[in-house]
Amino acid sequence: MEEGVETVALPIEPIHSELRNRACGQTGNANHVTTHKTLLPIIVVISALAAIASGDEERKPAAWLQYENTGSRDYARLNVTLFTDHSAKVRLVRNSREQLEYSAKLTSAETAWIALVLRTTDFANPNRLESEAMGGHQGITTIRARVDARDLQATFGRDESFDDLSRSIFRLVRQAELIKRLQTDHHAYDVLSGIRDNGVLQPAEFVEPLITYIQQEKDQLDHALVALALVSTPETWGGVLARTLEQATDTPFRAGSPFSRRRLLLNVITSHPFYVDLPDSHYEALIRIYREQSVIESRKADDDAAHYVWLFKHHEERLKSAK
Repeated sequence: MEEGVETVALPIEPIHSELRNRACGQTGNANHVTTHKTLLPIIVVISALAAIASGDEERKPAAWLQYENTGSRDYARLNVTLFTDHSAKVRLVRNSREQLEYSAKLTSAETAWIALVLRTTDFANPNRLESEAMGGHQGITTIRARVDARDLQATFGRDESFDDLSRSIFRLVRQAELIKRLQTDHHAYDVLSGIRDNGVLQPAEFVEPLITYIQQEKDQLDHALVALALVSTPETWGGVLARTLEQATDTPFRAGSPFSRRRLLLNVITSHPFYVDLPDSHYEALIRIYREQSVIESRKADDDAAHYVWLFKHHEERLKSAK
């Protein structure tokens, strides 16, 4: 029984025992009966609270890895905690005083990988004290873990034996920072770079934030669309682009401006560098987008529409030859 629950449950047991005795035919005096009737609602309430408290303790996941770094070139303080239910918590304070908290859910495979790295890392490295003193721009890192009923701990400044673990941890940290940067600072190019460089732990976590960005923002749409293509299927990517174009209007952003949401999107998907950066698997989806938009633009009687129709046909031919 958990420590916090025991203190509540202990006084209840004698009363329960006495009630059981009465149920079995062991009677007491009238005073006892009156006392039991009076206390029964209280007993039920206390028992329920004890059960709830015990359930909360059982449901609360335990931390099995804590990765802490202080005094590095980028972070004043960084803490990454992994829990037994595969959840993860990132807390950081940059040297610029920018703060961030981020929660993620690791897959069982990602958890297994980190556990494997810990099991196969030498925590008794004799050079660790020297590397701790060096520290430098990497700061001081402390790792506390419990793996296979073993408690592991190490503190160091620079230690190559922990590079694999640090790489995975910092991919999760970069993932946290890039999602925030996309949502608050609208930096789609940074997200594209992080995904392309294999610099994030869970690329699929960017799908929904990128879809929201594409449907709402005006800047760096080319980078956002390429980033989405790198982390989603052709069906998802093509469907998002088709729906976004369907919802876009020709209403100018402001009076007297030739640019509208629709024109902006068409300019992005017909720009020369755009499809060069797409995965080959997404070419067919883009071709179908070109075909549908060509039909829509051909119904309009203006020079811009005719130019788009020509661009759609031109790019479709180039994509077919590149397949």
